[in-house]
Amino acid sequence: MKNNWEKRVEDAKTLKLKYMVNAILMPEERKSFDDYKQLVEVFHKAAETAQQAGIQFCYHNHNFEFTKYGDTTVYEYFLKTLDPKLVKYEMDCFWVTHAGEDPVAYFKKYPGRFPLLHIKDMKDKPAPSHELDAKMGLFAPVGNGSIDWKRIFAAAPQGGMKHYYVEQDYCEVPPLEAVKTSYDYLSKLKA
Repeated sequence: MKNNWEKRVEDAKTLKLKYMVNAILMPEERKSFDDYKQLVEVFHKAAETAQQAGIQFCYHNHNFEFTKYGDTTVYEYFLKTLDPKLVKYEMDCFWVTHAGEDPVAYFKKYPGRFPLLHIKDMKDKPAPSHELDAKMGLFAPVGNGSIDWKRIFAAAPQGGMKHYYVEQDYCEVPPLEAVKTSYDYLSKLKA
């Protein structure tokens, strides 16, 4: 977003994209809470440019946004600080749950802020962690893990969900088999 953003937005508009998502913050961008604070202006500027092109800017979380800084987390700070008219969220329900948080609580506390959801399941519910690399073996096809998807999808409209995306980062089974398992489960799920 800091380099050539206008061109990227122009390309997205040409492709008729409805959303542009900040997919991850690199480690060098998030060494301290002050680093996150400085991103507010960057996100607002990027979101304004996207909005002028008819595109919604969103922020995608992982679990490092749930590290405590005093009495808050980065995720809470962003939700309270970023303009809800400019910045929406692509909630990764796996990482929220993995961090020991509740996606449904966020839907209730910040209604309408989550038009996009990333859906992937967790084999077992581990102790909350904010480390990405060591936990990659926890992924499961949707419906084969410990996340309560019925409850999440029942509350997702309050959160503003318009689209959800199944994401299988790593598989113990062949990827297409994981996709089929997830699809079969979600197609039968009744919220």
